[in-house]
Amino acid sequence: MQFLNFIIPSITQFYIILFLLRFWIQWNDINVKNMFFHFVYKSTDFIYEKIYSIFPINTLLEKKISSLITSYMFVIAHMIFTFWMENYIHLINKISILIISLIQLFTYFGKVIFWIVIGKILFNWKKNMNYPLSETLNLLIRPIIFRVNKITSSCNGDYFSCIVIVLILVSLNYLRMDLISLIDTRAANILSSSYHKTNYN
Repeated sequence: MQFLNFIIPSITQFYIILFLLRFWIQWNDINVKNMFFHFVYKSTDFIYEKIYSIFPINTLLEKKISSLITSYMFVIAHMIFTFWMENYIHLINKISILIISLIQLFTYFGKVIFWIVIGKILFNWKKNMNYPLSETLNLLIRPIIFRVNKITSSCNGDYFSCIVIVLILVSLNYLRMDLISLIDTRAANILSSSYHKTNYN
């Protein structure tokens, strides 16, 4: 069981993040001529093609949204497995699982953005050095920085905008557990204990 408790959450979380990145790249029409973006596409293509064969995707919007929906499906699978390991899957309301999974999807997306912003801040300290990873992070975070800069236009530079984004994401992370507690207290306790065990929920 220890093996399953490690390998299944690891795989599901890996693909949750990859499909969220794929969604972000597609949604913002980011140029994929980049080794990291190429890896994201190659790692998810075989799943994406299977889904496409079952549910034909006709429009550009459907193509973009499909990556987000696939990520949500992996979150649901991850939640089901987590509650099953705690012998709670037969007690929790199935609608609650879907709602909690949706909250968790936004949480994973927030964590992806959080670590991209942290990476950008760290690379900003080395402005005289040109890292390929720095360029990748800039491409990923630029859509959010652009929107935040519209609000914080009086403050020059991206650094302040990055700090604002981090503070918002940390605040929303605390709100996440409050929302899950309102839906199901036991589920919130399970997810909280799972987070402290793995430090990556």
